[in-house]
Amino acid sequence: MSISTVLNSFSCGIFRDEELLGVYEDICERLVLHSEVISKEDEEVFERFIEKTLVGRGLKPGKRFRHLDVTSEGEKEIKKFKTIAKTIVFRFQDVHGSSNPMIWLEKAFNEMLDHMLIGASPSDRVGIVLRNDNFPEKPIGISFRRRDQLNSKIIMATLEKVLQSNANFFAADSLRLHVDRVTLPVGNGGASRDRMAGVSYEEFCRRKRGIIVVENSDTLCLARALVLAMAWTSKDPLIHSLQLAGNLQTKERAEKLCRTANVDLSNGGTREHIQQFQHHLVDYTIVVYNNRLGKYFIFYSIHITSTKLF
Repeated sequence: MSISTVLNSFSCGIFRDEELLGVYEDICERLVLHSEVISKEDEEVFERFIEKTLVGRGLKPGKRFRHLDVTSEGEKEIKKFKTIAKTIVFRFQDVHGSSNPMIWLEKAFNEMLDHMLIGASPSDRVGIVLRNDNFPEKPIGISFRRRDQLNSKIIMATLEKVLQSNANFFAADSLRLHVDRVTLPVGNGGASRDRMAGVSYEEFCRRKRGIIVVENSDTLCLARALVLAMAWTSKDPLIHSLQLAGNLQTKERAEKLCRTANVDLSNGGTREHIQQFQHHLVDYTIVVYNNRLGKYFIFYSIHITSTKLF
């Protein structure tokens, strides 16, 4: 179902009031994650939808502004997508004294941004839409950008272009400002990545703790690795002793695995040997990566199971 179909259903009164917030979350997901857009034909319906869903549920703000009067305000947080949507209906106060109108307007937008983006981090993405109900087909939009790259000067630069073709945009008594703020997942490893920079493979494995190092002086390293991986996934109570260098039980299990799988590792393991083990271990999927970062694999059978051996 497209956004246009959703908004058409709203205009036909299909949704109950208690369903509107769920519909709003669905629209936000489509806009933010799937890059869908709201067509010009649907902008008026979308405005009514926002007013009923957010503004209509808002409270009168207690804060006193120096450059504007806020008549209504609404906020909705969508935790699943780390998104906060705010909408305010406001009007500008009269320019005081001999103040320069453009400088005064810039200060007003600074005050508005500070209020709408309380708690935003510099890396948050922020998108803005300013609407005049008298010109519903001509909203002013500021595309998504980092919070630290958004200020009143950028808004003023956009407004100057609009005022050249629509000088009456600010003539209305009330304007409507909608702000979407998205916190993007970081996923850079933080201090953990810094701690791993420039270390040897052995030290990397020791610090990582999620990697079991196979220590052996024979040619059974492939079979030993599979034995340890199966012991780990099955929560074998002997797993810690099996990891110790020179453990005889690990060698015995590796030799037994080679016999039952009919694999000869006397000259070391190859990709063909991995394939033989995979045919034998029908309850597992063997995955072999080409380096310690695990970004690319050199073996990944299309045999799909519930348990993987990395």
